[in-house]
Amino acid sequence: MSFAAFQDLGWLRFAPEPAVQEWLFQVRPTALACLADPAFLDWWRCGGTWFVGVNALGNDHLGRVGTSEPLSGEAIEFIRRDLDLGNYGLDRAQISAILPGYPKIGHDENAASYRFRRQRDAAHVDGLHAIGPERRRMQREFQGYLLGLPVT
Repeated sequence: MSFAAFQDLGWLRFAPEPAVQEWLFQVRPTALACLADPAFLDWWRCGGTWFVGVNALGNDHLGRVGTSEPLSGEAIEFIRRDLDLGNYGLDRAQISAILPGYPKIGHDENAASYRFRRQRDAAHVDGLHAIGPERRRMQREFQGYLLGLPVT
């Protein structure tokens, strides 16, 4: 993948790779177990139809989960080489899952915010938090990149 394409688009899509597919196969049982783990009950949103699971997977800095191999592949190499993030380890992975019936109105939403989310394909910006009594949206978490991998 080209860094110039990343600069132009702000994102890249990588082709499936056997090493990534094998990693996903190895970590899938752990990821699914997180959805039922009582320790992560607070990560259910939207009337129990969306699991946001921030840092829920429990991988190490190389992406290993239990006895799995480290996460590898072209996307990881791109991050280390072209984003100059080679010395930083991976954060614990977020598990995002939706269930049938999504989206339901959440206990912390009013009708207007629910309507906005529903009409905008559940739009949100990672790291944006509603702050204060007016719930002004402010950036509170900053990421160098987001890497999405489909577990199912």
